[in-house]
Amino acid sequence: MFKDKRTLILVLGIFALLIGGVSLYKTRVTSGETYEEEFHQRVRNALAELNFSTENSPIDINKTTNNLANFIYYRSGIQLSQTNKDSLSSIEQKAQARSKKIPQAQLADILTTVASEKLVTLSDSDIDAMADSLRGFNTPEVSANFPSLRMAVKLRSSGEGRMEPASFIAHLKEARTDEINYKAQVTTGATVKGFGSSVKVPFEKMALRARLNTEIRERSDYLAASSPDFFNGSTNNNLTPTQAILLTYSIITNDMLAGNQSELQSKMNELQQIIAQHWGRSFPNPQNHHAYGVNGYLFSTPTNLLFDDATVARVLNLIEEKGNL
Repeated sequence: MFKDKRTLILVLGIFALLIGGVSLYKTRVTSGETYEEEFHQRVRNALAELNFSTENSPIDINKTTNNLANFIYYRSGIQLSQTNKDSLSSIEQKAQARSKKIPQAQLADILTTVASEKLVTLSDSDIDAMADSLRGFNTPEVSANFPSLRMAVKLRSSGEGRMEPASFIAHLKEARTDEINYKAQVTTGATVKGFGSSVKVPFEKMALRARLNTEIRERSDYLAASSPDFFNGSTNNNLTPTQAILLTYSIITNDMLAGNQSELQSKMNELQQIIAQHWGRSFPNPQNHHAYGVNGYLFSTPTNLLFDDATVARVLNLIEEKGNL
């Protein structure tokens, strides 16, 4: 078990599907209404590109799914497979036909399950690759001329949660061992303490669930504040399946969904100029790079491991199963 609980929470921040961003927003909006309104406007600009349909015809739902896939791709390079797009459209149609939405707490349960399942399947090389991705954007030029930019693992886009790569790797391997041991005990027929049982649920798993619940709620709150009609009058900001996948993507990539395609490009250009001016040498052009995802220019996350086809399919399967769709 982790000796440093603060470090544990930071590790959970990455494996609880890579938490980030919301706390930075909450800190900065207190500095004045100007930034807050600017942020909300950039969120509205991003959501406008999604253009989610309020109609429930198969054609409209398929259009919404394709809009989501295109949105995710240009921001992170993640390509939703046709199989997953078809599955999402099917689940969305059933949810709308039955007037069902996903409670935020239920999505937190689903993502906790998926994260725990993913954790035990990670190989040592997978964990090494996660650490490398979280060190930030990289090219041969960056490695040669800007080595200090990639010295630490960064768990949040705000720069919080910096860790030595070796420390991150060791902590995540320890969490993997804890989860493997927990699953082995449950498989042998033991019951789970705290859930009418005797086997103790790993602390990191309980913390992961609590953190995810908070992240989903806070992200939903600022999306609703930015665009009140985003949840289409749903009480408690309950989610459609499409919205649930959007929030899952947002949490995994640290993409706060602020800024449309043009604004993201401007932000990357600005970052390039800032780094070049500070170091007095040219920094790689952001052209042909994505803002988020694997080797993201603004924030890099191992989405090839945590938002791959199999993981998205599992999330969709649980949304359908838990929602009785």
